[in-house]
Amino acid sequence: MENENLFNLSHFTIEKEISHAVSETCNIGAFAEMKFCCAAITNGYEVFTPMSHSTKTDIVLLRASSLPIRIQVKKATYQKREKSSHLESWKFMIGSGRPSCAANPQDYGLRYRKYEENDFDVLAAYILEKDIFAFYYLSEIRGASSMRWDQSKRINNWDIFDKYETTSNETEKENEKRLD
Repeated sequence: MENENLFNLSHFTIEKEISHAVSETCNIGAFAEMKFCCAAITNGYEVFTPMSHSTKTDIVLLRASSLPIRIQVKKATYQKREKSSHLESWKFMIGSGRPSCAANPQDYGLRYRKYEENDFDVLAAYILEKDIFAFYYLSEIRGASSMRWDQSKRINNWDIFDKYETTSNETEKENEKRLD
């Protein structure tokens, strides 16, 4: 039959090589960012994401009554309990890794870049096992390479974003300053 091959496109299909070596770290980071976006929407924010991963800002939050808030999301990693501690703790990195080809892989300082002023506004540390966030202003953590979080510290402290709330008149003035 002539029509048998009419819709058979198998000879036109190009098979792609698929790498099965998926980065678990990237998947967990993407998951933490998605969880943050869902939580931010639930808390009344509009969520914007950059098109690439080459920015220091993972997410931008916006409300009609606020300035844009630049967020860096980090997934905290569970740490085994130390004998002297009765609290569970999680650790998160405060900085970004550089490609190994860009610096001497034997020198930690050259492989890692600490965050600097104006890289973003707020760091959102995601504690997967508890499904919670701990928020820090960049000014609180700048200069450190990592931090530990435990349950005695901040938990879902969304009020940290209140600092960015403005009146519409203040927002217009702030936007004018940014344009100058």
